[in-house]
This record gives sequence, C-alpha cells and structure tokens, in this order.
Amino acid sequence: IGTPEMYNQKIKNLAQDTTSPYGKVLKFPLKALSAPQKGLFDIYSSGHRNPQGMHLLGDRLYLVEHGPKGGDEINIISQGGNYGWPIISLGSSYDDKIEHQTLAAAGQKRAFTNPLFSFVPSIGISDLTGCPQVVADRYKPLDCLLAASLRANSIFVILADGESKAIASVEKIQFKERIRDFVKTTTNKTTFLTDHEGAFQATFEKIVE
Repeated sequence: IGTPEMYNQKIKNLAQDTTSPYGKVLKFPLKALSAPQKGLFDIYSSGHRNPQGMHLLGDRLYLVEHGPKGGDEINIISQGGNYGWPIISLGSSYDDKIEHQTLAAAGQKRAFTNPLFSFVPSIGISDLTGCPQVVADRYKPLDCLLAASLRANSIFVILADGESKAIASVEKIQFKERIRDFVKTTTNKTTFLTDHEGAFQATFEKIVE
C-alpha cells in the first residue's frame, strides 16, 4: 500500500508511521483472506512511496515502485526492512527541488535499505513478473524479471544477482503503448495489458544454444 502524492508532506510521512498501513508491505494471516477483519495484519516492510508490482522468485521477494520525479525503484524486500521514503530517494520533488537525503547522511540517524536499482529519470514502472522460462533458463543462475513501463512504453528484462543483491543487466524492449500490467507468463510468452490498446502477447525464442 503506497503513499502517492505530489506535495502533501502529511501523506508522505505515513510511510514512516508505524501505526499506519500506508507506505508499507503488509502480511496477512490466511484466515484474514477468507474472513477479513480490521487491523488483522503485520507490517512486513515500510518506507515505500508507491508500490506497483511484486514477484516472489525462490525465497526472494522483489518489488517495484514509483519514485517522485525520478527514482523509480527495484527492491528486494526483507521482513522488518525500511526503504527510506520520504527521508531518502534518488528522485527529486515535482518542483525540481532535491529535498531528500542521501543514504549516507540518513544512515547516521537510522538504518535504511538502499534500492537494488533506481531509474533516473523515471520510467513509470508499473508491474513486475518473472521471465518466460526460455529466457530464465538462458540467464541462470541470475534471477530474471520483467518490469513493465508506462512512460518508456517498454518492457525491461532485468537480471539480478539475488545473493549479492546487485543488478547485472537491464535490457529495454520498446513497444508503442503504455504497458500497465502483466497478465500471464508461460514457457516462452508473456501477455500484458496496455492503457489504450488492449492486451498483447510477446513471444520469446531461444536464439543461443
């Protein structure tokens, strides 16, 4: 659950408010999914601005989120982790003021987790899923992810070294439409939704033996 805004500091601050569910990744017990009850959740991580997509790959939970003006992020989420918003960000405010601290400066006061990767300028990152199997097999043992983009009209193939928490490669595949959501990924295909032109399917072929 995010804290999306442009200028409202009160909304921003909810991401660091331990009494608020906003700006957090929440963990629900199974019984809460069948019989919802108010307040029946745990805060798994905090300090998020505007999460857009999440994917569990092995034992690593990846999440992408909108930054402010610049600073869209890819994160590996750890229980109890604090990802810094609104105190730290690699983006600037919408009036172009650089109002956020660096990780080094903020870290002197409290511990924050650096983004695994940050897009500056922002790409309008909008969803996340695993790669089709034919692509994932090509790049093993790296983690292979697909990220959707609104602003860049693209799908990004992201290769991550989950053990060392580093991005090995980001490859841009250009389309003509704003890509909103992934629907389904199979052995060699991924289906995705656009903002204005409906659903499309991309097919990936194994071109290197």
